[in-house]
Amino acid sequence: MRNQDRIIATIIFSMLVVLWLGFLVHRSSFFAGSLLGGVFGVVGAAFMLVPLTYTVIKRSATLRRAFTRKHGFGALLQAHVYFGLVGALLAILHSGHKFQSALGVALTASMLLSVLTGFIGQH
Repeated sequence: MRNQDRIIATIIFSMLVVLWLGFLVHRSSFFAGSLLGGVFGVVGAAFMLVPLTYTVIKRSATLRRAFTRKHGFGALLQAHVYFGLVGALLAILHSGHKFQSALGVALTASMLLSVLTGFIGQH
């Protein structure tokens, strides 16, 4: 990734950390079930599925050849990073900072851990 892309990814990651810490001062019991909260959840989930295409294309020689004929592999990596970060950001917003169940805490922690390891691996 270019230096400019790393800066943008760092800014988005920083926003994710700040939004996650928002549960200390804000909780909304109803946002996740609202129309806007639902849209954030669906779009965030779809955005988090897009990075899986990077893994599939990277591991399949046939798909890699077909993809790199039209696009550079760097473009796919860039999409992988941005969709993963924005998907996690939307998922945190969708939650409304309401992490009352053990499952909600575990899912949020695993998502943030996945994003963190990807962010560390990038740098």
